Amino acid sequence: MKVDVFHADFDDTGPTGTFTKVAVVAADTDLFDGTAVSKALDYAYRWTNNLEGSWSKKELWLFDSSNKMVENGDFNVDVEVVAPLPKVDGKVFGLRSSMMGDKFVLLSYIFWWLVCHDDSNIMKNFTDISVAGFVCLAIFTLGNIISILLWW
Repeated sequence: MKVDVFHADFDDTGPTGTFTKVAVVAADTDLFDGTAVSKALDYAYRWTNNLEGSWSKKELWLFDSSNKMVENGDFNVDVEVVAPLPKVDGKVFGLRSSMMGDKFVLLSYIFWWLVCHDDSNIMKNFTDISVAGFVCLAIFTLGNIISILLWW
């Protein structure tokens, strides 16, 4: 399952209301797992954050602030960086971490089919639910198969 990651744009006064596509993340999830959407979104969020290096600098090793080579713990082959990296005075910097207000879009899954187990109590007909901080609305049920629409 592929997740498009869009970072909110900012200017000197704050958010501009526009977004820039920064990455496409390939999350290896089982479509019929029942938690695939949550797992894909969690995976995309984790791997577009700078926790142990730079997610957007596609290098296994980086120079730290003391000019020592260290392993880039945020390198992931499943993340395709699609935005240009910023340059300041000729030095290339990585992209910022994902945060609240950014958008994560499941490619080709505007209407996504989810297998829901009877005993899981995850969804009920036409009720709002939350998946990893994303709001979902169950829009159609037929037996154990539920179609949901994701929005932010």
